[in-house]
Amino acid sequence: MDQEDLIDIKTRAYQEIGKLLFAVAFADKKIHANEVKQLQETYRKAWLHKDHTEDEYGEEATRQIEIVFDFLLEEHEEINSFDILDEFAEFKAAHPRFFTKALNNKIMDSAIAIADSYAGVNKSELVTIAKISEILKS
Repeated sequence: MDQEDLIDIKTRAYQEIGKLLFAVAFADKKIHANEVKQLQETYRKAWLHKDHTEDEYGEEATRQIEIVFDFLLEEHEEINSFDILDEFAEFKAAHPRFFTKALNNKIMDSAIAIADSYAGVNKSELVTIAKISEILKS
């Protein structure tokens, strides 16, 4: 695998993680301002400047997490969280070496922080988080 392929995989992985975190926030079919704020805070603390890979536009590849999340905020009427989880599972299965234990822990910590940001973790979010955990363990 050459450097360009690795950059493409990382960029796509961060896009998929952005979708995944959106799926947690949208599990109850509502996006609350606290969830958006928590995503922004979690991104800054856990993801920003942690992987210095640049995407094709010269931006830090992890920025795709916020970009995709924000895009989905505008398009969320047409989104099914379980479809996002299925897409993520397919991507992870195709690129298992990218998903290290440390990355999986960061994904889970971010998902839980978003779910907990508005009135605690509700049942829909809990189901979504359990499914993410299952995908990451496979």
